[in-house]
Amino acid sequence: MLDEFLRQLQVELAANRWVLIPRSKNLQSIAAHGLTLRDVYRAISHLSDKNYSKGPMPDRNGDPTPVWIFRKKIGGKQFYIKLKLDPQVGVKCISFHD
Repeated sequence: MLDEFLRQLQVELAANRWVLIPRSKNLQSIAAHGLTLRDVYRAISHLSDKNYSKGPMPDRNGDPTPVWIFRKKIGGKQFYIKLKLDPQVGVKCISFHD
């Protein structure tokens, strides 16, 4: 399952089908570490099974599309990354913060 998710993640990113949810926690953390949206994209596109933390699991908002959680070190800081594959937008990055 994880391999399939990661494969589909790459397909969607290659088609530039992705969105970062502009939650204040995400935006504050990205800004605090001097990251850009390009850095976020790169971090997501380089996720592997080594970064896997949990999932698939139900989305708390009741959406039937499962969420996946990863952890990735960027600039010495561990980032929490919560993703889902949304049929409308492709990769939906719900969380990206330290």
